[in-house]
Amino acid sequence: MRVLIVGGGIGGLTAAIALRQQGIEAVVIEQAAQMSEIGAGIQIASNAVIVLRQLGLEEKIASVAVKPQTYDYRDLRTGRRVFQAILGDTAAGHYGAPMYNIHRADLINILFDAVPRECIRLGASCIGVSQTAEGASVQLKSGETLTGDVVVGCDGIHSVVRRHLRGDEDKHDARILMWRSLIPAHDLEGLELGENGNYWFGPGRTLITYWVRPKKLYSILASVPASEVHRESWSDNGDIDEMLRSFADAEPRARDAGEDQDRFHHRYVLSRSDR
Repeated sequence: MRVLIVGGGIGGLTAAIALRQQGIEAVVIEQAAQMSEIGAGIQIASNAVIVLRQLGLEEKIASVAVKPQTYDYRDLRTGRRVFQAILGDTAAGHYGAPMYNIHRADLINILFDAVPRECIRLGASCIGVSQTAEGASVQLKSGETLTGDVVVGCDGIHSVVRRHLRGDEDKHDARILMWRSLIPAHDLEGLELGENGNYWFGPGRTLITYWVRPKKLYSILASVPASEVHRESWSDNGDIDEMLRSFADAEPRARDAGEDQDRFHHRYVLSRSDR
């Protein structure tokens, strides 16, 4: 059996690794010409770690990721801790695996390296899929057609595969906009930032902070109502003052998380949350 996987992100690469371990030929079709360092922090929960462990990848993930022992949930306005999630080794004993925080690029690189290079087609943009009694095929922008027995769509929210299977469908706008920033450790000297995660929440907004590379790179993720920001970009700088206005009534520690980045002139990028 030959499976064509459209999309070389986390889902597509993981599917390819799993299929190959079952003796099934899998070809990943990715439109990007190279795998670059994009995205921000990712929290890999215990159930996902169990899957990655079965694929033989947990040891590599643990070598570059952070294993938080706790996550503190606090009221955004008062700072009062309302809940502490016990994670790390305790969670591993309860759920079978710990939770990891990791940079998306580090996870992608680990997955990418686990798939033979000849099984990944980079710079291959899918423009259509089709099916006959003999199998399925993927049409590329270059004019080439790839054939197989099955096509699996892992090409994200703007999925070409889904559109060809189901037609045009409206996306469900979550009406949330995310501010994201990654801060090098040397710019955080003097701040007490342990390896535990922090989660402030309040009406219509949240602030989540944690290390994604041990003592090297810190992640800040702030969500606000989309109506408060009238633009979005994965590459342009965000206006930090604009972000801080959305957290004007936040407790001092939460505001400091944003203001410290203003002091160091770090970049925030914007992304809209759709489903």
